[in-house]
Amino acid sequence: MKLFWAPMTRSQRGIWMLEEAGVDYEMELVGLRDENRKDSPEFLAASPMGKVPALVDGDIHMAESAAICLYVADRYCPGMLAPAVDDPRRGQFLYWTMYTPAVVEPTMSEKVAGSE
Repeated sequence: MKLFWAPMTRSQRGIWMLEEAGVDYEMELVGLRDENRKDSPEFLAASPMGKVPALVDGDIHMAESAAICLYVADRYCPGMLAPAVDDPRRGQFLYWTMYTPAVVEPTMSEKVAGSE
């Protein structure tokens, strides 16, 4: 398993989840200002938009920190780091897992950018 990452990004969420899951993985640093990052077929297969974090796990290629965390929890620690799919608490768990990336972060970005 490989995590494409960059410091000071949402990649930290993926690193944290992989550590919590106790799985073996390698990390590949992606230079966010380096246009050559888009020359890596493996990276682009996981993240077609060239964004971090991105994860490759065998035939699985994916990006987005919340999705990576959900995938790792469900695949490697079912029912331990997240409620199991058939657990009645799963709906609330998904809601709050997506709340920050879907609601809080866009609002913070607008505020920082000065748009109202």
